[in-house]
Order: sequence, then C-alpha cells, then structure tokens
Amino acid sequence: MKNDQFQIALVEDEPSHSMLVEYNLKKNGYHHIDHYNKGRIFLTNLPSHNYQLVIINVQLFDLDGFTLCHKIREMNRKVPILFLSTDSNCKCKDNIALLEKPFSISDLIGKVEELLNTKQTH
Repeated sequence: MKNDQFQIALVEDEPSHSMLVEYNLKKNGYHHIDHYNKGRIFLTNLPSHNYQLVIINVQLFDLDGFTLCHKIREMNRKVPILFLSTDSNCKCKDNIALLEKPFSISDLIGKVEELLNTKQTH
C-alpha cells in the first residue's frame, strides 16, 4: 500500500500535539487521518472504520490509553497501536509500540512505518 491509502486514527486530546502529529503525517504522505479528542468518541466510531493504525495518547482526559487499547482488543481488533507517552516504562506487546514524549518527527514517522509494514505482512 502507498502511504496515502492507509487510514490512521489519532486519539489525542492536546490540540498542539494532535496538530503536530497530523501535520507531519500528512507531510509524509499519510493523508487519511481521523482525529478524535476523546477516547469514548473514538470507540463509538471505530466499528464503522477500517483503520490500519491507531495512535493514542496514553494520558487522555476521558479514558486512559491502556483502557482504550483493551477496549479495542475486546472488539477483536488486531490493528497496530502506537502509544504516545511520557512514561518510558510502558510495556508494549502484541502489535503495540511506544513512542516516548518528547519525540522527534523522524522517530514518529519511523514507528508509523514500522507498524504499517508489520500490518502489511500479517
């Protein structure tokens, strides 16, 4: 798949962070990005979308990222998940990766590409 064919969900409640991530994803050819500023709204919309990647801020205001991840998996979704977190001690497995804040744009794009390439091979 080309970058512009991937559907990505960004679940981030901090406006400056979401703008930075979305801008740089688009700059690198990922144009199909749905931004959600609340985890519960994302969960409501998830069944009607076929995301190839979900990027989640671990410290969401309404629903923490770990709970959100668990609910995604309960829905039998094997979609890769990229956590954005200030906590470097997060334990990630099962098609889940961590990008520690603050992060560089090259690290963000590298993790996105890594997870999407993993997704394509399964």
